[in-house]
Amino acid sequence: FEGLITIEFFIYKSGYVAQSVDSIKIVEGFEYTDLHESAIDAIKESRWKPAMAKGEKIAVWLKFPINFILTK
Repeated sequence: FEGLITIEFFIYKSGYVAQSVDSIKIVEGFEYTDLHESAIDAIKESRWKPAMAKGEKIAVWLKFPINFILTK
């Protein structure tokens, strides 16, 4: 399969992604495939620069597109 998946997830103010089932979800994309699991696994392993508001680190929800492309 090829295509674009948009995944929404919660990032703590430490920059780590929340690991609970309710904290990571596919919000746009094609019918369920193993690519959904690959996208979720990649996000779970990622670390982000914390968002800032008024000079303070804050926790946020983020929507992030992941494009899967087949190559030869």
